[in-house]
Amino acid sequence: MERGGVNTIGKQHFTYLYSPAREIALTKRNILTAWRGSVLFPFTPNRVLTKTGRLGIAPCFSKQGDVCCIAFGLANPLILRPSNSNPEHYNLVGVAYVNRVMDGELLEEFHSSNLKTETITLA
Repeated sequence: MERGGVNTIGKQHFTYLYSPAREIALTKRNILTAWRGSVLFPFTPNRVLTKTGRLGIAPCFSKQGDVCCIAFGLANPLILRPSNSNPEHYNLVGVAYVNRVMDGELLEEFHSSNLKTETITLA
């Protein structure tokens, strides 16, 4: 971009256009194509698609039925697996990256929706 020229976009216009552009660009198809193009394909997509449609990267040994949770104070979401011995306890599978959940982005949704907090016990 040029500084102060005709091709300049201001902060107000950038922020207005950014979210719609991000929604168009960061689709499951585009993300998977980029991973394939880089010859790095570290995950199985059906293992890291959340019920709300968020795409992410999780440990390769995660499986369907694992729970992705946000722990207050941690930078990354956790992947937990219900314990076989006690369904109220969970085993830590690992950490994950989930698009649009990192760095407190979900807190906005938490305050404006019916998301709730829950106390969990790690086995």
